[in-house]
Amino acid sequence: MFLVLLSLNLLYENAQVTTDENWFQELPSRALVAVDIEAERLTIENDNSTIEEYSRDTIFAGDLICRVGDANVRDTSDLWNALRSMSGSHPVFLEILSPQTNTRRVFRVQKSKLQSSRFVTIPPAAHVVEVLPEGVSDRAGMKVGDLIVSINNQEFEDIYQADRIMRESQYGTQVDYVVIRGAQSLLLEIQLASFGLQLHIISSFIVGLIMLILGMLLASLRPQYVGALVVGCALICTGFVIMTQQLAPIALGTDQIASSLRILALPALVSLWSVSLMYFPRVRKDVQFRRTRIGIAALLCTPFVFITLVTFVHSAIVDVDELVRMSREIMYGADLVFIAFLILHVLVIGNDILVDKSSEARANLLFDAVFPVVVVLVFLLASAANARGDLQIRAAMYLATILIPVAVLISIGRYRLFDLELRVRRNIHYVALSTLWTLFIFGCLVYLLLQLPSLNLPIPSVRITGISIEVVDNLSEEERAFGLAISYMIIALTAGFVLMKVRVAGHKLISRLFYQSDRDYRSVGSSLSELIGSSHDPRGLSAGYSWWLARNMDIEKIGILVLKDLKISSVGTHQLDQAQFRRLCEKWEAVLIEVFAHKHTDVSIDQLPEPIRNDIANSGVTHILPMRSEKSVVGLVFLGEKLSETEFTWDELEFIGSTAKQVGVAIENVYLTAELHEQERLKTELAIARRVQLESLPQSTPNIEGLDIAGISSPALEVGGDFYDYHMSDENMFTVVVGDVSGKGTSAAFYMSKIQGVLKTLHGFFLSPKQLLVKTNEILKPDMASNSFITSVCAQFAAASNFVVFARAGHCPILHYKHGEKKAVLNKPVGIGIGIVDSTAMTGMLSEMELYYEPGDVFIFVSDGVTEARNPAGREFGIERVQGIVQEIADKNARYIRDRILTAAQKFAGEEGIQHDDLTIVVVKAT
Repeated sequence: MFLVLLSLNLLYENAQVTTDENWFQELPSRALVAVDIEAERLTIENDNSTIEEYSRDTIFAGDLICRVGDANVRDTSDLWNALRSMSGSHPVFLEILSPQTNTRRVFRVQKSKLQSSRFVTIPPAAHVVEVLPEGVSDRAGMKVGDLIVSINNQEFEDIYQADRIMRESQYGTQVDYVVIRGAQSLLLEIQLASFGLQLHIISSFIVGLIMLILGMLLASLRPQYVGALVVGCALICTGFVIMTQQLAPIALGTDQIASSLRILALPALVSLWSVSLMYFPRVRKDVQFRRTRIGIAALLCTPFVFITLVTFVHSAIVDVDELVRMSREIMYGADLVFIAFLILHVLVIGNDILVDKSSEARANLLFDAVFPVVVVLVFLLASAANARGDLQIRAAMYLATILIPVAVLISIGRYRLFDLELRVRRNIHYVALSTLWTLFIFGCLVYLLLQLPSLNLPIPSVRITGISIEVVDNLSEEERAFGLAISYMIIALTAGFVLMKVRVAGHKLISRLFYQSDRDYRSVGSSLSELIGSSHDPRGLSAGYSWWLARNMDIEKIGILVLKDLKISSVGTHQLDQAQFRRLCEKWEAVLIEVFAHKHTDVSIDQLPEPIRNDIANSGVTHILPMRSEKSVVGLVFLGEKLSETEFTWDELEFIGSTAKQVGVAIENVYLTAELHEQERLKTELAIARRVQLESLPQSTPNIEGLDIAGISSPALEVGGDFYDYHMSDENMFTVVVGDVSGKGTSAAFYMSKIQGVLKTLHGFFLSPKQLLVKTNEILKPDMASNSFITSVCAQFAAASNFVVFARAGHCPILHYKHGEKKAVLNKPVGIGIGIVDSTAMTGMLSEMELYYEPGDVFIFVSDGVTEARNPAGREFGIERVQGIVQEIADKNARYIRDRILTAAQKFAGEEGIQHDDLTIVVVKAT
């Protein structure tokens, strides 16, 4: 802050003093030619000086003699001493400085022409090498090449005293300059300007102030980083030197302090920039690199610090002019230090590039090399412009030093150094560039209008009257002026029209570059319809929709979450890591569904709860929109920042919301279509399974003398668990097996087919009904689920002896109609279902029942689907109704009895009744 205040005070003092708006330098000689001298000028000279060519020319009055032969000339006494040392009358070689052109030439002159009357010694003078166009000196008549010998009747020893004498004059006053032009002495009266700051001073001060403030901010905001402190201090020193280098000292005090600090800041900034490369733009852990860098800093700065300290002490003792003179000489001498620093730095970086083989490290090293090269080259170019005295070039070069802080900011932003996030948003770039483009077009138009009067436009000799158009030889002044005005107006209108078209075309290009173009929502919507029509699965829709949003809405990052039954089904992303995005959605799935259960519009992440807000914000998402179908949420759309880096408008979010709804409906339709296809497939497969299952039941009734047999099974679903089967041992031995697997559907059908195969296999071993059921349990029990079991009844008929043996494994009772007694009774042998207990326990829990039957007796085997059939009122059909039916129609054949029982059970359930269980009926009638 002290340096800023010091520089501002020095700038204020410079603004208060006057400036003569010219630039001068020291003279190499005060030996002035007073009269023109004929001579021969050297025009051609080869490298080895063996060929010389001279042409006739003149040494004009006002030229300065710099050398005579090999002797330097400071004044006329040196000239005469040199001439006296030359013997004979040989021609004399003179090196002449022409003040008007500031160039040196070599002449060959006869010694006899060099009389003392032709030369004079002028007082110490300042050689004017540049005059600011339209400045106070230019208006007073001062020319380039004038030699100022006194200011306000005060002579001076050197240009520094001359500058101080001029600046001690009050602004707004007249300053008298005595100048020598040619061989004449002139008095110029210069009215000094009231404001003394020139463009190169303003430019250097502004750029230096920017560097100094940037350095202070960097060092104060991140003091915990060594690199930030070093780079910040380097920027402070560089900014202070640039700020004060062009500010002239006014008097003792602040000027002496500023000059002293400027001298001491030079070695500091070189040292700091050298050391900064150990930490910036990346921390270097290479010990050798650190040692080399510190060695470079010490090598460059140690003698420099010593010289500046000695100079400061000496100049402070003498006077302020000496201090200023030495400080400027040291500033010019600093160019050598900068060049040495640049060479050593490039050598070190080059060695590192050769040693480090990785391409990434080499790229970083090349970037490391660019930054100091930019700094040093800018300083050297600014110093060269300063030495040349070209004020415009000097101002431009000091403005170019803005590259130094820009390079620092680019490095910090590129590597995100010191935990600083430096990024100018793209919409700011767009506004700035579009504004500059508009100003450029407007400037071109203004420039063209200003140049129109200077154009020598040819005016056709055409006279337009009220009734005719005439071609004449000459036009009057009024007619010519009118023609010029019309021509100027046409050119201006044409130029304005063309420039307006150029401006519009440029704005369109800039808008495209920065993603600011207007959108045709109609065409964008039609492209979405094509996308929806071409995608037939949720994954493809989500991926396609994310791509469509990125392309048509210019969004940087997009994530699409597809839900099915409020569970994650699939995701689609654009510029987001898909696996990471899916993990994020799975982590916050419940919270997201809860938030968007009743939301129909977009939600900014700022509206989300704290934990989820941070997670989603870190992924680059700014808005979330629901995808709805009817009233349910089928997905979520995660939107990142727009590529233009502007906020989403209400129209944009509304449009994206409407497209999300379309995609949501499309996803729902895809799910419904998939379910429909799945149902059709399952229906087809179940129809096949039903046909196969029904074909596994007996397809024909065995023809056994003395028995009339009829059976049927009707699954409640496409397939079921009820079964019946007939097994023939011989012509007179016949076995009926009826069973019911717990449950319905495919699982029951699986066990049904399995038990059928087991029973068919075991029947070949001529087992009794009890043995058959126990053995079946032994085979099936290990593979059955704990919640599954099978009920079954097995009846073995001996037709020749009218004898039957029953065994019941937990199945419905066997209904026996006794023809002699005209009534139906229930037979309930003790037993337990298959798959409930092991075979040993089942053997003890299962009994057989034996009985003789008479012709006309009827045996009914049914499953619980018959007895438990329900009517709309919820009442069951019951075994009693079966008994009643049998007693009523016992004289009918087996098929009739079977169909009557089935019809009665179905009729009992009613037209709207639902078959809750599989129905199986087997009727065996003795004939």
